[in-house]
Amino acid sequence: MLSTNTAAVNWADFDAVWTLMVQLGILLITLLVANVLRRRVPFIRRLLFPTALIAGVLVFVVKTVLHLCGVNVGAVIDNATMQIITYHMLGIGFAAMALKRGRAKEKVRFGKLFEYSLLHSSVYMLQAFAGLLVTLVCFGGIFYAGILLPCGFAQGTGNAMAWGSNYTAYGLEDGAGFGLTIATVGFIVGSVFGVIYMNYMRRKGKLRVRDHGNRAQVQSEAESAESVSVDKLSINLGLVFLAYAIAYAIMVGLNALGGLFASLAWGLSFLWALFAGMVIRLILDRLEKKKVLQNSARSNYLLDRISGFCFDLMVVAGIAAIEWETVAAYWFPLTVLCVVGTVITFLQCHLGAKFSFRGYENETFLVQFGTLTGTVNNGMILLREIDPDYTTPAANYIVTANIFNFILIAPLFLLFSVVPTSKTAAWLCCGLFFVLWAVYTLLLFRRSLFRARHPKGKDEVWTDDRGFVTQEQLLSDSAPAGGDIADGQDG
Repeated sequence: MLSTNTAAVNWADFDAVWTLMVQLGILLITLLVANVLRRRVPFIRRLLFPTALIAGVLVFVVKTVLHLCGVNVGAVIDNATMQIITYHMLGIGFAAMALKRGRAKEKVRFGKLFEYSLLHSSVYMLQAFAGLLVTLVCFGGIFYAGILLPCGFAQGTGNAMAWGSNYTAYGLEDGAGFGLTIATVGFIVGSVFGVIYMNYMRRKGKLRVRDHGNRAQVQSEAESAESVSVDKLSINLGLVFLAYAIAYAIMVGLNALGGLFASLAWGLSFLWALFAGMVIRLILDRLEKKKVLQNSARSNYLLDRISGFCFDLMVVAGIAAIEWETVAAYWFPLTVLCVVGTVITFLQCHLGAKFSFRGYENETFLVQFGTLTGTVNNGMILLREIDPDYTTPAANYIVTANIFNFILIAPLFLLFSVVPTSKTAAWLCCGLFFVLWAVYTLLLFRRSLFRARHPKGKDEVWTDDRGFVTQEQLLSDSAPAGGDIADGQDG
């Protein structure tokens, strides 16, 4: 008979085994609770708060209350573990996004795609310029901290935490918490102001919901994807981690070069993961086209689910890693940065969408504003409220524009390590960000600014039934699509 005596077992020996699982369990169970709250509480549902944001705030509030009551919660919510989860989920999520197949029905117009990237990148540069200017002028002790505004607003918790951690060496106490706080406020801004904008435009009669009854087809595709065997999920996960392994190899190689390359290696992990995923996707696409591979078992639906899971977990862990002491110590600069970031992001996104993306300006604004204050998921949630079937190019371009984004935003990432070295360097970088913002904005608005070379009649307007047509064609048609013209003219 086997002995069942457990008196001699030292359960403390199992702490290392269970620490990570307990913390992952807390995050995921809190997601379940947050999902119930979002579905059952009308106020939260109307504000379109992402479930991950609600879960993260719940963990942060409970952790803070227990801490203030003298309870040590480090054993169950360890900041180091939360930051590790946040860091890796960002890179894995981007790798999954990069591996997705392009849909044959999505015809990419490179002119519009480039303009979409110009709008996206101009907001990055404006956030970097304004944020850095605020801390240089008003908060000399942490003159470099303003550069974390685009990290938190436009990049989200993962990048904000990574670069904030680097700035701790320059005197920014708990820089990771500083960046994570900006990112959390950005999530709230994207949801609240996005909903306010939608309600305002609806009351003015300038916004309509595009619904063409394709829900059944989308539902059928989703159910078909869900019915695949677990092996197919394993293959997709394998591809994602292959991309992440290649990204790690790139980072190790850059780190070996030392200096600036070393800081770029680990701080831009998500970009290397995105690059590795795109390379693998191109190789698989070519092999499938040449019939070398009949089917690589890639599933856009499963890759979407993988990236969605990673981003949800990233948000919850990122907010859970915020320390109350950091918020209390830096409440004033954080408040100023977040207010400035909200105003300039709203204005740039609104004007850019109004003048450059006629016919789907509201869709463009919502997906860009949500993405540039939170994550792609925030932007897609807002977009789905008025374009549930993603009939406009807005949803496609926010993903496919990444190749242009990488090039246009590269100067910002290259200068992250330079900004904190001295005030002179920070002022020079601030000036460069302003110049880049001005150049990108000038290119974006070139048609409106230089009408002699770009007649208004040649401007393209999106219509649901015919795609892109010029304003001349719309005016000359005997039966124009009234709803679409109205959207384009309203701006």
